[in-house]
Amino acid sequence: MKTNPWNRGLSAIAIPAFLLSGCKDEEQTRKVKELEEQVAEQDGELERVNKELSQVTQDRDKARNELDQVKREAQNAKNQAQNLQQQVDTMRKAEQHQRELADQKASQNPVEESRTAIQGKLGAIWQIVGDQKSTHGVVVECDGKTWFYFPANALGSSSKLAVKDSTGNAVTKFGEFQVAADANLARLEIKQEVPIRFPLDPKTTLGENSMLLAVTPGDDGKPQITDCSPGPITATEIELSLPGSASAGGYPIFSTENGSLISITIPAAESASGPWPQADAGTGMLRAPRLNRAIDWKSSTINGLLAERRKIEELNRITRLVMAANVLSVSSKGINLDTSVSGGNQSAKQIFDEQKSAPGVPELIKLNENLAAQKLRISETDLNRQLSGIFGQISSTSQRSVTEAKALKVSPTNRQDLENAIKWNDEAMKRFNEKISDLGRH
Repeated sequence: MKTNPWNRGLSAIAIPAFLLSGCKDEEQTRKVKELEEQVAEQDGELERVNKELSQVTQDRDKARNELDQVKREAQNAKNQAQNLQQQVDTMRKAEQHQRELADQKASQNPVEESRTAIQGKLGAIWQIVGDQKSTHGVVVECDGKTWFYFPANALGSSSKLAVKDSTGNAVTKFGEFQVAADANLARLEIKQEVPIRFPLDPKTTLGENSMLLAVTPGDDGKPQITDCSPGPITATEIELSLPGSASAGGYPIFSTENGSLISITIPAAESASGPWPQADAGTGMLRAPRLNRAIDWKSSTINGLLAERRKIEELNRITRLVMAANVLSVSSKGINLDTSVSGGNQSAKQIFDEQKSAPGVPELIKLNENLAAQKLRISETDLNRQLSGIFGQISSTSQRSVTEAKALKVSPTNRQDLENAIKWNDEAMKRFNEKISDLGRH
């Protein structure tokens, strides 16, 4: 069987073409596979990126939510702060309104304004304490200095003194000491820091309001402000009435109209009619020296002032002894010591008992004891001679004391008391000398 040569040629050509086509498909398949692997790798990378992007988006949204929450909380806090500030502003406006009303009311009522100003300075009321007597006083600012004003003769014959502030603390630094020429008034310069003082202007006026504001000790001892109506007012003093314990000395008195310090209180003593201890009359009447004026101040020493008082009281004490001896009646049975001494509320015995160590008194008491016990038999002449000798001792003591008193140059505040003491002694001695003379004639 013959083969077609053409067919043989075709077969020879077809085999290589087939082979070529198969190789090409394998290469393409490989490339497709590589591409698919790359696509798969890229898809995986893309999925990872998408996951990360999704997480970032979630974190961003969460952060935005948290920021929004913080913003909302901040706004709420701001709103609350604004509300609180509005409340504070409202309260401040209300307080300011109340203050304005109070100021307006005070300006319309000068008495309350003055009372409020005084209340804030009550710490300027101090005390000067002596071993015999004590008194209060006021700390003032005047003439560029700080002074402690108090009643000059309120300390009696004290030999030891202590100045204490309103809290009871001792004051120790002092400067000048002065007494008024025309009033029972003294002032002591304070040389240490004083936080509370009453301003004192000597040129201030009382104002048109006739009422005054007086500071007095309350039932609990603390200062209180009292309305009072003055009596007669002179150029140097004010007379007014404050019942009961309100008559304590050294407390300040103010003008109702302008709150200015114008005086300090001095209790009115019983009218001086003899050498007897004077006490508060108990009427509540006050003799208050005016401070709102030009005062003639005299330099002195506080020890000198007290020494003057002691000398005056010593002379009055001896005068009382002379008066007691003057009223005695003596017989061989004894001496009548129960006789009342004219002008006082004491008997002769009480006066002798108080002055047991005075010259002549021990001898007089011994003589009376001997006569009363019938231990002494004596003639009238000898009895009178003994009495004359005893009375002579009393007389000599009196004469010596009055001579010393007349030689004193006392401060103005004690001058009248000294003159009275000398006068009373002269009157008593005149009668006493007559009694001694009568004893010598019998």
